Amino acid sequence: MKRLIVILFVTASMTGLFWAQSPQAADRGPVDVKAFMRAKLVHSKNVLEGLTTENYDLIAKGSQQLTLLSLDTDWQVLRTSEYTWQSLEFRHTSQSLTDAAQKKNLDGATLTFVELTLKCVQCHKYVRSVEMARANDPVNPVLPTGKDSTAKSRQASSVGSLQTIGDLLHRS
Repeated sequence: MKRLIVILFVTASMTGLFWAQSPQAADRGPVDVKAFMRAKLVHSKNVLEGLTTENYDLIAKGSQQLTLLSLDTDWQVLRTSEYTWQSLEFRHTSQSLTDAAQKKNLDGATLTFVELTLKCVQCHKYVRSVEMARANDPVNPVLPTGKDSTAKSRQASSVGSLQTIGDLLHRS
């Protein structure tokens, strides 16, 4: 039980990272992107509420909505191989969250939500780094192709750290 409480606390804390946008970030991009990200937050909060109340339908519905959002054209804020890979990983993890909810596996759903939150944070860091690179180089706003090569190394390190979560999910 203590482990579940710690996991929920960490998940809630990580979800709070979504709300901690800087004023500069809020001023960037069109209103549609901000509204889109707000919708993602609403669905994430619904998943968290479902986890804390053991409401599997709310977890499944929230994760399904997140998957659908990731298929929307507004989701594609960058056209790089790393961003494409991260989007695919997000969809895969979101679907795993739906599966865990349908199996009424609270521990698995909670761990998968933590994994999904990590994927969001990693992707947002990447998008910010691309935006900063573009802002620092107005003559050449596209990143060199070498920047995208970090996707494979990032994937390898992410797989190692998340493999433990995957192992825990499959044991449940």
